[in-house]
Amino acid sequence: MNARDMDPSKFQNYRLVLFGASTWDDGLNPDTKDFLKRLERIELNGQSFALFGLGDRQFLVFCAALPTIEAKLKSLGANVLSPAFTFDNYQSGQDINQFIDWAKNIVTEFS
Repeated sequence: MNARDMDPSKFQNYRLVLFGASTWDDGLNPDTKDFLKRLERIELNGQSFALFGLGDRQFLVFCAALPTIEAKLKSLGANVLSPAFTFDNYQSGQDINQFIDWAKNIVTEFS
């Protein structure tokens, strides 16, 4: 689901939210910026999140959106499971199985 279509109040319906973001230019894409503003109205005390980022090491900034999103979630009381997973578009050999392993570890850590 795109961040522009997401209702942050719905997070309370889930025990764990996987949140993915891409980095545009030197930071957040416009939809994610807007979403983080809407998120400020929600209390996330104890809500668990796991983050993954999409980036490309060919550019100066790689997955810069993740620290911004993580800081915002934590400031609202969320529990951010770590470490975040980063997809590197430049690393063409990166296997989807690495992401699946990361997701399994998050679920195990969360359980």
